[in-house]
Parts: sequence; structure tokens; C-alpha cells
Amino acid sequence: MTSSRANSFIPNEKVIFCLITFRVWRLSLTMNGNFCKSSPIRATSAVSRAVSVPAPPIAIPTVDAANAGASLMPSPTIATLL
Repeated sequence: MTSSRANSFIPNEKVIFCLITFRVWRLSLTMNGNFCKSSPIRATSAVSRAVSVPAPPIAIPTVDAANAGASLMPSPTIATLL
């Protein structure tokens, strides 16, 4: 009875063996670069999305009250010498 059990896997060992075999297979594909090519997941970078989508138009105030705010440009002054 001991010799027949030594030659066969018990169910938990079969699961562990399959998981290890799958991980080794997946790592070998990743190292060769084949896994990335066959991956069903597609990713688009933020740069390519930003280039492909036009920017929304910039809002320009049309009311004079919106334009009448404080100016960031200094007023021209005449330099006086004392």
C-alpha cells in the first residue's frame, strides 16, 4: 500500500503541481516576450489619449463686467528726478 501511494499523487499534490507548472510556463513566456504579445488586455497611454482627443475650447468672457477686473499690468508712469 505504501509503494502504490509513493508512485501516485494525492489530490492536493496534483493541484500544487499544476499551479507550479502553470507559473513556470507563464514566467517562461514573460521572459521570452511572448506573453505580452498574446495578452488580451490593451492599454492606451495618457500621452496618446491626450494627442488623439482635441482640447476643449477655452471660455472667453463676453461681458464687459468680467473684463473690468484688476489689471496685472502696471500703469505706465513717468520717472521724475528729484
